[in-house]
Amino acid sequence: TIKRQSGFEHNKLKTVDFGVGLLKVRSLNGRVFWAENEFFTKSSPAQPLDNDKIFDQLYDQIGLSQLFSL
Repeated sequence: TIKRQSGFEHNKLKTVDFGVGLLKVRSLNGRVFWAENEFFTKSSPAQPLDNDKIFDQLYDQIGLSQLFSL
């Protein structure tokens, strides 16, 4: 599922970071002995992005716009 932002966050005055999270876990004999997490993000643009436009651009790039056009 790809969802960048919705009105829910904005209407609730929530600050939400968008990015990719990476979790590394090492275990031995069923016990976690080391864990590390990282979060990679960029600043959100000043103007909110339209999720439909994002998908339309993606479909154009991969040649599927005719299949998914409404």
